[in-house]
Amino acid sequence: MAMDEFELRAMKIRRNLEALSSTHTNAIPPHLQEYVIEMKRELSRIELQVATTKEFQEYQQQALEVNKGQLNIQEQEHIKQTSSGNGQSARSADDEYSDKIQQQNERLRQVSLQRTAEINQQNLRLMRGPGLDVRPKQESIGIRPHPVGEGFDTAELNLCEMLEKKASSKDYDIAEINLLAAKGLPGAEKLDVEKTRNDFDQLAAWVKHETDRHLYKFQKTPEEFNNSEAYFRVLMMICVLQEDFKVCYNKDPKMRAGPVEVIRNDFSFFGNSHDLFIHGLTEAAHQGTCASLPVFYVAVGRRLGYPLKLVECKGHLFVRWEDAKDRFNIEGTNRGLNCYPDQEYMEWPWPISKEELETGMYMKSLSPKRELAAFLELRALCLKQHGREKQHATVKTYADNLRKKEGVDIARLNQLMRDQVKKDSKDGTVASALLYQTLMNTNSWRDPENKRGSHEKHTVFSFELFDFK
Repeated sequence: MAMDEFELRAMKIRRNLEALSSTHTNAIPPHLQEYVIEMKRELSRIELQVATTKEFQEYQQQALEVNKGQLNIQEQEHIKQTSSGNGQSARSADDEYSDKIQQQNERLRQVSLQRTAEINQQNLRLMRGPGLDVRPKQESIGIRPHPVGEGFDTAELNLCEMLEKKASSKDYDIAEINLLAAKGLPGAEKLDVEKTRNDFDQLAAWVKHETDRHLYKFQKTPEEFNNSEAYFRVLMMICVLQEDFKVCYNKDPKMRAGPVEVIRNDFSFFGNSHDLFIHGLTEAAHQGTCASLPVFYVAVGRRLGYPLKLVECKGHLFVRWEDAKDRFNIEGTNRGLNCYPDQEYMEWPWPISKEELETGMYMKSLSPKRELAAFLELRALCLKQHGREKQHATVKTYADNLRKKEGVDIARLNQLMRDQVKKDSKDGTVASALLYQTLMNTNSWRDPENKRGSHEKHTVFSFELFDFK
């Protein structure tokens, strides 16, 4: 196979370099020195291509496992439905359904073979010499470039690279990054990024006005606000946005039901960008989810100079105020200000094991690039729901690579998740929902009445403390 030849060639180059390394530099003729430099470059290109190919193959294997699990579940349900009928009709229905399953499996096999062929063709082009599409700028600083080739979508890759560049700039605006990550998705057809950013400027200005107007209440009775001006300011921001602008969690009962299955053509949650990105909170009903509400509050708060961070736990996103004086968590999915300790998010909505925590994925205040990775993950999920597999693979891989560069052990995290799902699954197949539990694929809604234990677990301040007339 091309992949084997590829790795063999890399091994030969390493041996040659090792042999030459034992020779003093001054004793090596100039033409051999040039040859060493060229071999090092070629080795770098080969190692890049091998790593990229393995990543893509791993993604394809995961996708096949997901589809296999879904087909097994469908088959079991069909057997149950037909077992109560008469023998002849049941056998006939079983035969028909078996043919359908075989056809689906054959399509999956063909897709896998096609992707494998594309990878091998790309590898063979590199084996023949020049022509590999690598990015010298990234290679020169020792960072693995993001995947390129027939298996990835050029337009999506360009968008991701543009967003990463913006996330590295000094004037980074989380609202702009989130909105641009939604461009081109269903539900964002009329999205005007600059207009929406201006809307956020106006929201922040009004929150500042109301905060200044009520500041005397904190100064008069600071004990009512935990003796913390930071608490007071966050409380005011959330109350103003919820009371004056009617910002709230999506009122559809289906959007508060719990874990969401990532199923193609099911558009109830990930299919509509309105529920995933902040433009859904500035338009129409001003409703969002745990994917967009925390980002919304951070976008407004940072315009006010508040040190707000996004934090990922397993299947959820929340906000953290973090500076030298104060550090507290802010739950953005229910009414008023709710502050839960870290331990709460270690248990809810999904328990986080010690091994998962050590991967660096969860409970850390996110850097700008980690925030971008979270938004790209949401974009990838939306693309997947609409059956845009090539675009989904491009964006998901890019998001994973961003997290790797920021210190997250994605490979270890994915393996832990697969092990847990197989352990919990009765038939040993990998359930599709939990394969995507690295981020916020639940419609997690926090009910203010759900204290989950003692009253000290969270704090809810009343709207009646303020005058919103």
